[in-house]
Amino acid sequence: MKDIMKLSPSTSQFLVSAAFLPWSIKPIYGIVSDCIPIKQRKRVPYLIISSGLSLFPWLIIGLSEHLRSSSNLCMLMLIVQNLGSAMADVVIDAMIAEAVRSAGPKFAGDLQSLSWSSMAVGGIFGSLLEDTHCPISQ
Repeated sequence: MKDIMKLSPSTSQFLVSAAFLPWSIKPIYGIVSDCIPIKQRKRVPYLIISSGLSLFPWLIIGLSEHLRSSSNLCMLMLIVQNLGSAMADVVIDAMIAEAVRSAGPKFAGDLQSLSWSSMAVGGIFGSLLEDTHCPISQ
């Protein structure tokens, strides 16, 4: 952000803070996914939508040099990406809670461990694929 976008430290911090704003309204995603089913389903459609919201901004940022040099457009893409990630986090937690309810409490620890292990493996692969030219990753 400092080298490519020529942002001051305070502007960089504002951009990062704004990008993580969707994480502060996570309860809204749970209410929406519980109260507004899509095609009579509560979780899976929201998981698909949130996955798209998480993936496409990174692809767009990676493919568009213009976005990497524009702080406003980059911030918008990061807000959308974090919206998708926060929504997916809420939906996955709700799916785990439903699975525990149907499988029984003795599997609660196993399901939670599987969820966290999957996130760790995904984080490792994501880090391996990281584009070092993107100012966000530096």
